Parts: sequence; C-alpha cells; structure tokens
Amino acid sequence: MPVSANGLDGAGLTDTQTFTVTPADEATNEMSTSSVDNTGRHSYSVSGITSATVDIALFPAENVSVDGDGVVSFSSNATVGDSTGVSIETVNGSFNVAAATTAGDAHVNDVTVTDGGITFAIDSVVADEVIPVVFDDADDDDALDHTDGDPTEAFGIGGQKNWVPAEATAGGAVTVTDTNTNLDYFVATGGTPATATYFYDSNDAYALNAAPISQAQFEGLLTSGDLITVTYEQDEADQSVFNVTTDFVPVVTNLEAEVSDLDGDGTADDATLTWTASDQADATYTVYVDVNSNTTLDAGDTVVEAGITGTSATVNDATATTYSVSAEGAMSGAVSTVDPNVSPAAPVDAQPAILANGAVVDVDNGNDDTASDGDVWVLYVSEEVNVSTSAAIELSTGAVYENGDNATFSGSGTDAITITLNADPTAASPYPATISAVSGITDADEGGQALDITPDVTLEDGGPEIYTDTADTGDVTFTVTFNEAVIEASAENTGNCTLTETDAESIASATLGADGRTVTLTITDVAGDGLDASSTLATTVVDTDGQASAQVGYALN
Repeated sequence: MPVSANGLDGAGLTDTQTFTVTPADEATNEMSTSSVDNTGRHSYSVSGITSATVDIALFPAENVSVDGDGVVSFSSNATVGDSTGVSIETVNGSFNVAAATTAGDAHVNDVTVTDGGITFAIDSVVADEVIPVVFDDADDDDALDHTDGDPTEAFGIGGQKNWVPAEATAGGAVTVTDTNTNLDYFVATGGTPATATYFYDSNDAYALNAAPISQAQFEGLLTSGDLITVTYEQDEADQSVFNVTTDFVPVVTNLEAEVSDLDGDGTADDATLTWTASDQADATYTVYVDVNSNTTLDAGDTVVEAGITGTSATVNDATATTYSVSAEGAMSGAVSTVDPNVSPAAPVDAQPAILANGAVVDVDNGNDDTASDGDVWVLYVSEEVNVSTSAAIELSTGAVYENGDNATFSGSGTDAITITLNADPTAASPYPATISAVSGITDADEGGQALDITPDVTLEDGGPEIYTDTADTGDVTFTVTFNEAVIEASAENTGNCTLTETDAESIASATLGADGRTVTLTITDVAGDGLDASSTLATTVVDTDGQASAQVGYALN
C-alpha cells in the first residue's frame, strides 16, 4: 500500500535499502537561532542512486530504529514535518525553496540526481532529533511505498541528527528536561542560559544527595524531571560536578492484564501483566494489589512481586482484582509518583467440552456394534452441565436422539451425561459413531455456554479406557477412572495393570470402587521413594460387555 512520505506504518526491512547516505553516525549540534544562523546545519551526501530524481524526508528519530544487523524499522506513527523548526535548507548546494513542498519544509520532492548522487543539508531552530530518509519515488505519488511495512522502493537513511540548546556556561539547581546517555549530555532549565545543554564525561564527579556515585550509576538514574545541583565547566579538562538531589522515576506505561489458566487448575483466573518500561534505565518494578484503585501506593496495598527487572509478571488466582506496577530507582530507591493500574477482565468462562476418551458406548444392549434400543452412552465432560428436557444429539449418519422421545438423558448437575436409547435410529449408525451436533446441554454455571463438540466427537464401542485427567497419584497409592463399568475380577487382577517405573515398582493390589469404574492401586515400593514423575501405566481391564482394551503408556500425574 502506498503511504505518504509523511508516514510509514509497520516494520520496514532493508531489501530495498540501496542508497548510501553519509555521514551514517549519530551527531549532536547546538541548534540555530534563526533561518540565517548555520550553527546547527548538518550536511549529507548520497550515492548509489540509479533513478533521475529522489525525494528527501525527515523522520522523528524515535520512529526509526536500526538493529545491529542494519535492519531499519519504521514505527506505526512514523511521520515527518511534525516540528516546524526543522527543515531541509540546501539541496545540491543551492538554498532550498522551489524544490520544497513549502519553503523550509521537512519533505522535498523530485531532487535531481547527478552522477548517481545528491547532497543536502538540514538545520533546526528547535531542540529535536530526526533521521533523514532518501527514497526513489518511482510512481511519483509522493510516498515511500511499502508492503506490510517493508519498503518496495529504493531508499537509504543517514545518521541521526540531534539539536540541543546552547551549552551551559554555568550550573546551579537545574531541572532535567531531556537526556541522551548515548552521547553523554542532558538538557535542563534553571542554569545559565535558562535552558541549556550540559555535557559530561569520565573526568567529572557524580553524587546522589552528596554521596559519591559512578558515571554509570548517574546515567542509570538520569531522566527528565530529575533535580540536579550542577557546578559546570565547559572545558573538558576541568571537572564538573553533578549532584542529584531528587531522582524522579517516570512511571511505567501501557499496563495490561490478560487472563488465562496459567496454573492448570481448569479455571481461567490467572493474570499475565505486561507493561512498557519506565524511562529510568536502572528501574526495577513492583507489582501490588491496588485495593483503592487510585493509582497510588497505599498502606493497604499488597505486594505481589518485587524486584522485577523485566516488563512482565504473572499472578495466579487473579480474579478481577486491580493491580498496579511501580517503577523504583535501583540506586536511589525512589518510587514513581503515579502508578497505572489495571483490572483483569472477569475470568473467562470456559466452554464445557467432552474429555478425551470421554464419549463411550457403556452398554451395547444387542452386542451388534450398532446403535439400537437399550444401548447406553456416557459422555464425560470438563465441568458440571445442565441437561434440558429438550436435549438432543445428532450422529453423522443423520440419526437424531431427543430427550423424552427416542432417548432418555440424565446427569444434569454432574460432569457425566447418560443417554439411554429407547428406539432404533432412523438411519443405521454403526459404532464407532460420530456425534455431529448437540443441543440443550450447557454448563451449570452462570455462563450457560453450550457443550463444545469441535472437533467431532467419536462414541467408542471398545474396551474400557482411562479418560483424560482422571489419574490421581500419591506416593504409594493412586486411582484411575475408566470411561465405562468394568468387571470387578478383571479390575482387581493386578496382572491387568502394569507399571513402568524407574525403580521397578510394581502393582501390589487393586480395588474397584462402588461406581464400578474407579480402581485404587497400591504399589510395592521397592526403593522406598514412591512413584516417579515419569511413571506410566498399561491396562487390559475388561468391561461388562467382555471387551478388553490394550491401553499402554498412560502418563500418571
């Protein structure tokens, strides 16, 4: 999509970055005081151009980034011309008037290329930071065309240019308004001149409330809003003194909370908090419950996690509590004065679903491997459900079973639905049968969500299987639940359940529960250390229809 030279959305890769713009290094100049003052003028030259004309545009530096491999990225709000004090002053050695969209503009169209290159100079009468972009506007639409942020027209970028106020001649008690720790300076008000730039280096002295600190520690806490008492020397051979009296810690931004089931307890009631870091380089973060939801850290607020160095945290059982994140200066201990807060959305009501191995033909009345009068189906689901008087199930063959008509549905208020067939289906439905539609079965909580059968669920008519998440393990005893009733003698025959275990533990006894499906197993603890985490179970238990399954490698949990 074409985007105006005044903006480029998305991330820009460098497949078409074929122009060489020099200088490529970042530079800082004192800004000019007027359009005829060339104090801040900075010149560039461009080579490698194959077209007859190119456009020049100045982008705010914060909207353009270059990684270590030279890949250029343009942010979604990358626009030029947002500062009327920044301009392209000369093009190919001539003062730029006719070539500009407007005189002194930050976007120049159709610059004539000579011998594959051009030259231009930029300047500013305001403090600003820009990156020049030169591009071949091949379709003459005054836009750097791109596909999903990747420029499709040849372009090149020059080194970032920063303009700052005049260098300070004297210090005093100053308030920081801008910083650049990469180039070792900050801008502040309150000294001489009233707004001035202060440069620092390894020869200078640094302190926090008169206690000496290193240059690195000073840079770690240096942000806009800091109060610093400065004794300033312009000569690099002389020593300036920077004593931070108030470390202002900027707040984090873009605090968000996403709810999910992080702890695997079956309920989406856990929160992942993410935020954009404070501008303070040495900041650490504290997450706390904001009991008053008032964006301040109060005595009643509870710390959830402190000393975080990243920009995310997780909270289990978050529900809908309000959380805040404060930024804290690692050197000073100062805390951001206003903290954002966020309330995770109410826990997501999970849609009930049939468990794996949870759809079973519990009784094949005619033992004919086909749905018929007297057969009993059981559906084991992920949570308690309500079964309406009009509940119905449709098979992929087109056969429909309706509660109170040709089937009886039970199990409302439980996590197991039983369907007893009262008549033969209108269409032949051999087992295994696929359930293609369900109606009238919803979760039993306030959400009332319908039973999920995506993907299609298969009614199995085979030997008994352990259904998902039913193994409850202890040190030397554990239980497994099958998806249908099993013969007691079969279940209690220890030879029908075998254990794979690092310490060669074996099954000592097995007892069938009153429900006819749950078996409690006790192991012979050879090593005296109970079950291993990697233990698996194999079963050949027989159901009441005389069918056996050969289930192997079931992971115990």
